Parts: sequence; structure tokens; C-alpha cells
Amino acid sequence: MVWRSWFWNIVLAILLAILASMGVITTVVESTPVGKAVFAVVTAVTWIGAVRALFLGVRVRPDAIVMRGLMRTYTMRWGEIESIGGDMPAGGPSGSLGATAPVVRRKGKKDVELNVLGGYGFSPIRPTPAERAVAELNVRLARWKAEHPA
Repeated sequence: MVWRSWFWNIVLAILLAILASMGVITTVVESTPVGKAVFAVVTAVTWIGAVRALFLGVRVRPDAIVMRGLMRTYTMRWGEIESIGGDMPAGGPSGSLGATAPVVRRKGKKDVELNVLGGYGFSPIRPTPAERAVAELNVRLARWKAEHPA
């Protein structure tokens, strides 16, 4: 099972592709070798981000939850997960604007915010995609714990 926001993934991919295209043009017209090298590296990273943006989301595997973000992919084994909670204030500036995101609490490790499922609560549709994801993830976690008693 996979949860992702196709609309926002595509919007982000398009914006990054536009930025990367501008980087290609800048790299071509840049006159200094150092400038060309810097713009080429930044442009390559931006193209990678544009492709990764299409795959942002949370995937459930039999052995783990995988959260693919723009810069990093987290794999959290079911055995290391204590709980999965929803509607926690998101980290960073978006949290101060009211954004919420589900959080995976892990035993002895740093909690992981599933920010790719975050939202601002503007939608009148309930349950939200994040709420549905948290409910299903908790069902899967309970099933895993029942099958693998400590």
C-alpha cells in the first residue's frame, strides 16, 4: 500500500524541472569554468530532485514502513516502531503556520515525521488522507505485533 499526494508531487516535479532547465541554460552561458562546474552540479541535483518528487510518499512493506522524502528515504522496521500518531504539529516553519503531519515513534531512535502526508487541515473531507494512512498503519502495526510477540 502506498500513500502519496499525486497533485502536489507533480506540481513540485514541474517546478523543480523548470528550475533545473534554467540551470542548464545558465550552465551553458556561464563563461568561467568554475561557474560552469558549480551550476552543472546544482542543476544535476535539481534534476534528481525533480525525478524524486514524483515518488514522494509512504509505502508499507511486510517488514517495514518506507517514507520517501525529497532528500532522504527512511526505512522503519515494524519491530522498532512504538506507535504512529497523527495530527502532530509539523517541524520547521510550516508547523508554525498550522501544518500537521503523522509521526512514527521509534524505540531508542529519533522519531520520523511523515511530512509527505502533512497538511494544513483546509479540506472539509474527513478523514484526510493522512488520517486514513495513520489508521491503516496502526492496523498493520498491531497485526505485526500480534504476529511477533516480544
